[in-house]
Amino acid sequence: IIELLKRVFEGTEITADSSQENVADWDSMHQLSIAFEIESEFGLSLEPEELAGLKSVKDIVNFVQSKK
Repeated sequence: IIELLKRVFEGTEITADSSQENVADWDSMHQLSIAFEIESEFGLSLEPEELAGLKSVKDIVNFVQSKK
């Protein structure tokens, strides 16, 4: 997941504690890019309300794990 987010946020340090609150570029456009990467990488589809709930690395990890 961290590598996926590093692709989305090129040049930004991403850690397990990264979230919308501490990554300045984490805006709605990047949120759509995150959705695209999750769908491509894991073959998962996201509903709009699911995407809205993905606000941190931990949220994304929990989402992917819940869909496996």
